[in-house]
Amino acid sequence: MDGAADVSSVAGSRAVLCVSVASGPLVPYLILVGVSGYFDWLMMRAMHLPVRSGRKGMIGSMVVVLNWRGDSGQVTWKDEIWQALTRDGKTLRTGERVVIDSVSGLTLSVKPAGSEPHEGST
Repeated sequence: MDGAADVSSVAGSRAVLCVSVASGPLVPYLILVGVSGYFDWLMMRAMHLPVRSGRKGMIGSMVVVLNWRGDSGQVTWKDEIWQALTRDGKTLRTGERVVIDSVSGLTLSVKPAGSEPHEGST
C-alpha cells in the first residue's frame, strides 16, 4: 500500500496508524537538510568565538622582549619582530615577558605582565 494509510486494531480499542512512504526523493532531501543544518550550526558557533587575529587578537597577548633601550625596543609576537614602547617609560630587560596593551600602526604598546591595564586598552 504505497502512500495509503492502514489502520489496524491493537489491544482492543487502541488503533495504530501506519503510513508507508515511498523512499524516492524524501530520504536524500532529509539528508541534505540535516547536513546543511549542521553546517549552519557550525557557522553560527564560529561567529561567537573570540577574535584570534588582527589588532583585537593581539591585545592581551604575551610577547618576549628582544632588545630594549629607554622606553622602546623590539618584541616578538608569533615569530614576528615588532617595534614596541611603554607608555610609562619603564625600561624592560631582554627576555622579559610583557603583555600587548594596544596597537598603533606597526608599533605595539606593552606593559609588564601582571600590571594594571592602561587607559584606552580593551
